[in-house]
Amino acid sequence: MRLPPAPLRLSRSPALLALALPLAAVLAFSDETLDKVPKSEGYCSRILRAQGTRREGYTEFSLRVEGDPDFYKPGTSYRVTLSAATPSYFRGFTLIALKEHREGDKEEDHAGTFQIIDEEETQFMSNCPVAVTESTPRRRTRIQVFWVAPPAGTGCVILKASIVQKRIIYFQDEGSLTKKLCEQDSMFDGVTDKPILDCCACGTAKYRLTFYGNWSEKTHPKDYPRE
Repeated sequence: MRLPPAPLRLSRSPALLALALPLAAVLAFSDETLDKVPKSEGYCSRILRAQGTRREGYTEFSLRVEGDPDFYKPGTSYRVTLSAATPSYFRGFTLIALKEHREGDKEEDHAGTFQIIDEEETQFMSNCPVAVTESTPRRRTRIQVFWVAPPAGTGCVILKASIVQKRIIYFQDEGSLTKKLCEQDSMFDGVTDKPILDCCACGTAKYRLTFYGNWSEKTHPKDYPRE
């Protein structure tokens, strides 16, 4: 008579459990779990690796364009910084640039292009190539990328960031995590392609000049004119 195989026993060694728990936490936060998070329909779904409720009042995070401009010049590159004030931090993020009043569910809703500065910190999202996200899920207080402004005629653009602090804590879009830039009108460029060299004074002109002095005997008695 053949005996049934003995049941497998799982080791309960504290050392093995100590190694397994951090590994499980890393895998739970990795991109491999993205498919388990609900996705919205559309061209580019910004998937947040957080399963909790969105938080409000996140003044400790900010999205800033170098120089703090209100306008962009088409084709110009701008340094964009996403940062957290001490002692805050974030583990993950997404960063996109949308045309004003667009939802991002179509390719033409997105404006300009991002350029990666540090590949160890940032990368393009595999399922959303127009968006930037973290390369590795770890604590960080700042990331930087370049944003190249779209061509003329695009109109206003809104840079939007989402912050993942923990899997159950995330912040998104509003307040200090958005930056609106409108297209710079050519009339405000202030620089012409070629300087105007033909300049001359024509005719005559008369000017009346009036000088006012603050020289007084009390403040500057030396050489003060006497009547």
